[in-house]
Amino acid sequence: MQKASKRALTSFRRNPNLFNPSRLTKRWFIPLAIVSVLSACIHPPSFSQPDSSRDSGPASVSAPPSVSAQEPKPTPEPAFPPAPSPAQPVEGTLKLAESLFESGKYDESEKLYREVLEGPSSETDAAEAQYRIAFILSFYKNPRRDYATSIKEYQRAILKYPQSPHRREAENMISLLSSIVSQEAETKQMKEDLQKLQQLEIEAEERRTRPLPD
Repeated sequence: MQKASKRALTSFRRNPNLFNPSRLTKRWFIPLAIVSVLSACIHPPSFSQPDSSRDSGPASVSAPPSVSAQEPKPTPEPAFPPAPSPAQPVEGTLKLAESLFESGKYDESEKLYREVLEGPSSETDAAEAQYRIAFILSFYKNPRRDYATSIKEYQRAILKYPQSPHRREAENMISLLSSIVSQEAETKQMKEDLQKLQQLEIEAEERRTRPLPD
């Protein structure tokens, strides 16, 4: 088939009028048309694409993408439960000590207040406990009250917690208790002097009623 198409093209080049439709008969026109179509299918025309590289210049070599070095993430430290705050147990101890005081259990109340002083506590709670100890020791219903020791506890409270709101009260109590202690000392001395005087009077009465020797 290729040879036939080549012959037909050669004949066309030599004598173009040979294929003039006006001179061709219906017998020859159709076969020649089929040969032309087959030839075009076998040898399709090539269309050259323009070389874009010639116009755009030398191809630029793109740099490889930069990889940013990532800093290593710090390893998270293991989470530990927070240490229990001493505020809550101290608050409970203060409330229990106050309840014992209201119930008349003065020794037990004083013991709990001293536990607050010895354990971890805030300055406010410690000052409260210190002043309550001094008050218990001077409370008039306490059968084991000790005014002299109470004065020392109040003085300790003022010295350790000078910014406490109880300072003015402590100073007044020290003044009052000091007067009481002084009066008690005087009363005690008066009692002792009175007892001595009574003893002297008894001895004098015995000597007066004793019969004289012959």
